[in-house]
Amino acid sequence: MIDVPDGDDHSQLRLKDVLYSPNVNYTLVSIGRLDEDGFTASFGNGRCLLMGPDGEKVGEVQGVSGNLTTARGRQIFLRPS
Repeated sequence: MIDVPDGDDHSQLRLKDVLYSPNVNYTLVSIGRLDEDGFTASFGNGRCLLMGPDGEKVGEVQGVSGNLTTARGRQIFLRPS
């Protein structure tokens, strides 16, 4: 279970079939894997909007830069290359 930022709040997202590395100080989530599970990620205007398979908003992360999306100083999403 991970917290997905949504402005000043957050949503919880249960991930399955994940790799765990206790030595990494941040959470990386594959947008490609989320896409395979029916999620949609839209990037634009310096933000990432994540929608669930049911069309409901899961979270919105501000501060998109380069290949990583950063929220509250933590890198949480890695866009596929």
